[in-house]
Amino acid sequence: RINVAASILYHIGSNEEKSTNHERVLLSWRASLQIMETGIREALLNLKPGLQRKEACIERCRLSNIISAFLLDFPTLSAIASPNSIVDEIAFIYKSIRAPKDLELIKLQMDSRTEKSTLRFIGFRSLELLLQTEDSVEGISNQIAIETTMTSLPRLLRQSPPSFIPSEHLSNYELNNQHYSSIIAGCAPSIHRCLTSSVHSIYECLGAILASTLVQDLQRNQKTIFSMSSFMFGLLANYFTVLRQSDFKSVLENIVPSLAKFIGFCREDALKEEDSLLTVEEGLLCAVNRNTARRLLHTCTSVILSTCAQLSSQEETPVSTRLVKTLSHLVLQELSATIPIAGKEFMHREKKNISNTICSDWDEC
Repeated sequence: RINVAASILYHIGSNEEKSTNHERVLLSWRASLQIMETGIREALLNLKPGLQRKEACIERCRLSNIISAFLLDFPTLSAIASPNSIVDEIAFIYKSIRAPKDLELIKLQMDSRTEKSTLRFIGFRSLELLLQTEDSVEGISNQIAIETTMTSLPRLLRQSPPSFIPSEHLSNYELNNQHYSSIIAGCAPSIHRCLTSSVHSIYECLGAILASTLVQDLQRNQKTIFSMSSFMFGLLANYFTVLRQSDFKSVLENIVPSLAKFIGFCREDALKEEDSLLTVEEGLLCAVNRNTARRLLHTCTSVILSTCAQLSSQEETPVSTRLVKTLSHLVLQELSATIPIAGKEFMHREKKNISNTICSDWDEC
């Protein structure tokens, strides 16, 4: 029971507050008692012919020790799940493994997952090297090459559904397997850490690209919103993904300040009024740039809203609290900027309706 409690406490993790640590120790101790009682009861109910009850209980205790040692080989889960959910998952593992042969089969499957995860890590690592700064040997500087490289990231972050899953169940499968950690579930802890670090580094590179090149070019008037629209749509598409608490700092903190500046540029172009002194060609270019800015503004706002929804559903931390405040401020800022536009559009439509009504009444007369 002590080994079972130790494995549970290891995955639950410790906390800075002593009261919380005391609660987690009690939770681990009580859960270990329930796991052991369930295992002993299961062993007695499925007693083999000729095997004494005492021997059956001893075999079950030995199996529990083997499972406990097996669970200690994995990284802690405290950063991605709540203590109660971790306890439920661990209890299910103890209940599912009924013999040492079951554990050996699981290890074989995990070795296979490790090999597949290693190949996927090579893809992430290659992408990481390509997105590094120009100062590095492998990094690329051409905007078109960077955009082409970024388009492969969403596919790497998702897992293709197995062929045996019926088409009517594909939606449920995709909902439950959206986080990139699902594609490396069951692999070796070292590969898991390397792949997670590579994903975080890629997003840090994306934030650095937005901060160092695009925003600076806009501030210097070297580029327009329209000229970089394709690049920005490709970059923002990478942020429509499921994030966990361990991802917030690396994935979001680098891009939020630059995203706020970029939204400001988009808003400025989206709210520009038509100039009657422009030629037809210049007027068409301004209209295209204005519509592109509105589409980018809509996409940026969608990224912010989806991110806020994920942040609010996770356990509260200083990082998540700070990000929610910043992103909520951006959303409120956009709403306040949209109200005058909505008012003008409403008045324009009202005038148009009144004009149409007057014209129809005049024609009837």
